[in-house]
Amino acid sequence: MPRFRSLDRKRTLRFAPRWSADIRDWSNGAYTNTINGTSAANVFTVGLGGINNQVRLDMQTITLPAAFQSQVLTDVLFVDSRAGGVVDDGTMYTPLPNGFQRVFLTDLTVLPNPLH
Repeated sequence: MPRFRSLDRKRTLRFAPRWSADIRDWSNGAYTNTINGTSAANVFTVGLGGINNQVRLDMQTITLPAAFQSQVLTDVLFVDSRAGGVVDDGTMYTPLPNGFQRVFLTDLTVLPNPLH
């Protein structure tokens, strides 16, 4: 879950991505394989397709509240504290072993205004 924080530490935004809407796994396998196409969009796919033969990279768009417009963004913290299956409401369960991280970041762009 990304957390954004301003320089004065007075403004914090916690973004809780939803499975099959905002995020999915990297492999076209047995786990979640869909995204919503608005807050998340596919930017790279390679492989022959089919189960476990295709991998992808998605882009998330997170719009910060107006209160951040006049602030200096100092931190983007990714907290990945759960793994396992998906329950009905889209939240994850089963804690990860210490030090295990599933999130990887290839790029981060911060724009003064949303593109849409």
